[in-house]
Amino acid sequence: MALVTVVVLVAVVAVLLERLSARGLRGARGSMSDGLGAGMLGELVDVFQPSRTHLTQERERQRTAIAQRPSEAPPFDVDLDAGVVRITPPPPRAD
Repeated sequence: MALVTVVVLVAVVAVLLERLSARGLRGARGSMSDGLGAGMLGELVDVFQPSRTHLTQERERQRTAIAQRPSEAPPFDVDLDAGVVRITPPPPRAD
């Protein structure tokens, strides 16, 4: 019985530490950083908050996502069956 009590107390302290560290480590925009829970207690906190893993992965994906600009080239038509490529020239400039 004593062992179960110790395990529960350790888990409660770990969750409280993670919550307090996350609350204290908010940036200027109010977003939460990974904080202390990601390093020291990350694996233990993941047991009690399974969605944290998904949240961390999504933040990393958004951080590394590349914003691509749309093409500025004029459109062209390709018909592979007929073997025809139709390229339209850009409109003349009014300079």
